[in-house]
Amino acid sequence: MPFAPMDLVVTTATITSVVILALRVLVLRRGDVESRLVAGICLAVICNQILGLQEFAPFGPPDFRPRLGLFAPALNLVRNAAPGLFMIQAHRLFVDGKPLPRWLWLAIAVQLTLEAVAFASPLRRSLGAAPAALEVLFGGLALYWVLADWRDDLVEARRKARAVALALVAVNMIVPALVLRLMAPPGPWSFTLHIAISVTVAGIAALLVIVDGEGARPLEAGPARAPGRGPDPAPTSEDAATLHRLKRLMAEERVFLEPDLRLSDLAHRVGAPEYRLRRLIHADLGHRNFNAYLHAFRIEEACRRLRDPAERRTPILTIALSLGYGSINSFNRGFRTIMNCSPSEYRAGSPPAPPAPNPEIGGQKRQSDAA
Repeated sequence: MPFAPMDLVVTTATITSVVILALRVLVLRRGDVESRLVAGICLAVICNQILGLQEFAPFGPPDFRPRLGLFAPALNLVRNAAPGLFMIQAHRLFVDGKPLPRWLWLAIAVQLTLEAVAFASPLRRSLGAAPAALEVLFGGLALYWVLADWRDDLVEARRKARAVALALVAVNMIVPALVLRLMAPPGPWSFTLHIAISVTVAGIAALLVIVDGEGARPLEAGPARAPGRGPDPAPTSEDAATLHRLKRLMAEERVFLEPDLRLSDLAHRVGAPEYRLRRLIHADLGHRNFNAYLHAFRIEEACRRLRDPAERRTPILTIALSLGYGSINSFNRGFRTIMNCSPSEYRAGSPPAPPAPNPEIGGQKRQSDAA
C-alpha cells in the first residue's frame, strides 16, 4: 500500500479505537482519577497520530501533507505528556499506599518544558534528546512497578493489568523514545516502525474495549466490579477447608517467620492451587499483596517483642532477622508502613498497638471492592 493511504488508514483505526476506549473508561469509572488518566493517555495517543501525519508527510505525496500550523506545538505537548501520565497510572495501580515521589512530579514538569523548547527550535532533534531521555526514565520506572510484585499480587484484575501495562510501556513509551527519537533518523525505516507501533496500540485499545465486555478493566486502579455483577460468590466447603489449613499454618506453626517464604511455597503446604490461595487471601482476608499479608503477621509479632520487657536489650536487627526479614532496611520499611514510626521509636515510646490482624484470619475483612 502506498505511504499516504496506509498512514491514513492506520491513523484512523488507532484514533477510533482509543476514542472508544476513553469513552468506555469514563462511563464505567464515572470520571474518577484513574479514568481521567486513561482518557489523558488516549488523548496523547490521538495527538501523536495526528502529528505523525505531518512528521512523516515528506515521504509521501504532497497532497497528503496536513497543515497543523499553530496547533502543532499544543499537540506535541499533549502527546509527550503520555509517558508521565502512564507512569503516574502505573504507580497508582501497582504501588500500594505510597504517593508518587515529589521529584518525579518535578521531572514531569521539566520534561514538558524541554519538549516545548525543543519543538520551537530548529535544533529540534538534538534538543529533544534530553526530554526523550526523561521519557525513557518514566518508562523504566513504570516497567519496574509493573514487574516488581507481579508474582505476589493477589488481585487477579491487577495481575492481568500488568501484562497489558508491560506491552504498553514497551510499545508506546520506551521503543518510541529510544528508537524514533534518540536512535533512528527520520526516514522510511522509522515510518515503518511508526506504523507498527500504531497498529499495536490500536490492537491493544480494541482488545481492552471488547475483552469480557468490561472495557478498560486492566487499566483500573484496583479490583472494582463492573456494574451489575453483584457480590462475590459464597465460599465453598473446599475454600473453607483451605482457609482453615492456612490459619493453622500461620497461627500455630508460624510459617510467616520463615525467610523467603513465597506464595507458591505456602500453597504447596496448604495443599491448594496457587490461584485459589491467592483469591482467598485477597477476597476473604482482605490483602492485595502477599508481602502485605506476611508483614501483617510479622509486624504484629515485632510489636509484641518490642513491648516485652524481657527483650528490652535484644537488638532490633536480631528481632528483624528472627522474623524472616533479610535486612534491617526491609524490616524498617515494613514496620513504618504499618505503624507509622520506626521500630526504635516504637520501642522507646511504647505507643498503643494498632488493630492487629486476627491470628485466626490473618487480616481485616475487606471493604467492598466496588468503585
